[in-house]
Amino acid sequence: MIAKTSFYVGIRSKSRAKFTNEAKRIVSDNLLATFATTIAGLLGFFLQSLVSHTLEPAKFGAAFALISFYSIVVRPAATVGRLVAWRTSSEAASDKKSKSEGDTVLRVTIKWLLIIGVVLASLSILAGKTIGSYIHLTTLDVALASLSVPFLLAFQPILGALQGDRRFKAWSSLNIILPLSYVILVAALVVPFGITGVISGVTIGSAITFFIGLYILRHNIWSLNRGDAALRFKPYLPFLTTGLATTLTVGVFISADVIVVQHFFNRTIAGQYAIVAVIGNALFSVAGGALSATFPNIVARQTRRQSTVPILLGALSVFVLVTLLGASAIQVLGEPILRIVGGTKYIGAASFIGWYSLGMGMLSWATILIHTQQARNRLHLLWILIPALVARISLLLLFHRSIMMVVSISDALVFLLCVVLFITYMIDEAKIQRGTHL
Repeated sequence: MIAKTSFYVGIRSKSRAKFTNEAKRIVSDNLLATFATTIAGLLGFFLQSLVSHTLEPAKFGAAFALISFYSIVVRPAATVGRLVAWRTSSEAASDKKSKSEGDTVLRVTIKWLLIIGVVLASLSILAGKTIGSYIHLTTLDVALASLSVPFLLAFQPILGALQGDRRFKAWSSLNIILPLSYVILVAALVVPFGITGVISGVTIGSAITFFIGLYILRHNIWSLNRGDAALRFKPYLPFLTTGLATTLTVGVFISADVIVVQHFFNRTIAGQYAIVAVIGNALFSVAGGALSATFPNIVARQTRRQSTVPILLGALSVFVLVTLLGASAIQVLGEPILRIVGGTKYIGAASFIGWYSLGMGMLSWATILIHTQQARNRLHLLWILIPALVARISLLLLFHRSIMMVVSISDALVFLLCVVLFITYMIDEAKIQRGTHL
């Protein structure tokens, strides 16, 4: 009896130790990822401040609108990055020694995203006159920006592989190198070349960071058995479908308003709105670091059929706190922040900067809820994402009498999306724990 009791005590001790180690790793990963995205956000702040102080609001707004347009174009590739992270995390959680399929997914997706990027860049160059006239830029600027598309698309699987393997030192390094390269190159080019220099710096920086990522993962990409190249994508179609809908929806929520304001409002107001978007997006970017560290842990728990509620609620609590404190501070300190980041030409946006930041913070809540459910590899998310995407575009086009109207409707729509996603998650989680869903 004593031996039996000792056996069970030993089992409980091992389980407790395993849980403690997992918790420590989750915390350390989150801290590292959050630190990296915070540094990246500060570098982005510095970059936008540099450009806004150098260019007039009208020119700054136009450049930011073009970058926002291409961020929507490349954002769906984040789905492929999460696919690589999901595959890699699942293999690690299932205790398989071989990771050949995860590495194959990495290699194949990089190749295809490069090809797709070249096609999209070519189409953008052909449509350069139309795109340029909509946001008041030259065809040359549009062509230069389009050259970044192949590199930014194919960069996402690289980040996904590092994320899935929980190599957050390398992941964090790349997330810092990207904006750092932008700062260095744009600082060198913006004075002599203006908007063209800004766009060229972003394109060159994207290419440099992509090749650094290739070098980091060279063994995963080039040391594979070529016989495994026939990857079957059918099992991944639900993940890719919901992922594309997710990234497109989130991309439209982040960037579509900047493009609409650039088109419908005068250029000075559009430039002020663009600098507010830069500042407000900082809340979303910082949360993105924690989300990147949380995702592989959620996938691992789902692979082992463990509840994800503790991790999700913990992450959401942090996101809510950061959002409320951050948005309140930004609203109160709006004028000095705008003066420091953009200059006195932008302080007219102080009245709505905090409300915009609140919406971006809430979007981080929606994103973690979306990604948690996406990891289950089912299509039910489309019933939420597609209506949200349609509503976002429709409301922007219908209601833009004032900047405050644009911001208020955006905030209300994001909050509604969060509520629907949370209710759906809790219902789905309850069914899984009862064994209704497999």
